[in-house]
Amino acid sequence: MSGIWYVDLEIAGIMIGEEYELEEALKILAKQIEPLNGGSRWLVKDFVRYQYGEFSKKSRVHIGVKKCAAAQGLESPWCE
Repeated sequence: MSGIWYVDLEIAGIMIGEEYELEEALKILAKQIEPLNGGSRWLVKDFVRYQYGEFSKKSRVHIGVKKCAAAQGLESPWCE
């Protein structure tokens, strides 16, 4: 919901039909992701804006995204 992916390269490989090593995936996706929690989670940087549009303090969906990010210990500058 908030663009945070719990890294599971085995499942990702099955879903996309390609297998990648962690270092290779990080190199390929460096501009799109930010590793969190020692790399066990990735923040997909543009996900929230792409999926939900410009943030509105009145939108229940946007409020939920912000709460989800806060629960992960993240500031949510993409939700301001």
